[in-house]
Amino acid sequence: MVAHDDGRLELLLSLSGVLPVPVRGTVYNCPLAFWLPLEFPSSAPIVLVLPTATLKVRVGPNVDSAGRVTGGYIDGWQRKAEVSHPEWVATLGRTSVARGAG
Repeated sequence: MVAHDDGRLELLLSLSGVLPVPVRGTVYNCPLAFWLPLEFPSSAPIVLVLPTATLKVRVGPNVDSAGRVTGGYIDGWQRKAEVSHPEWVATLGRTSVARGAG
């Protein structure tokens, strides 16, 4: 469950990982979280930059102080629903089981 700024609670699927970002000759592994609403892909994901002990969120034109990514592709998200979220998750599960069976 995720609590929105307006107090609403919503069940979302969370995916997280790191994105290598080059900055002045050094590559930093930037931790990200993607929260997918039940309406995904009709509704845009929520994308967050996650702070760590050694990496602080840097506010910029597309990242707010809470780490939420906005603008560009996310703000203009328009996607026709091809499958519902539960069908998508079930498909992933079947694919994983099929790969492990061999």
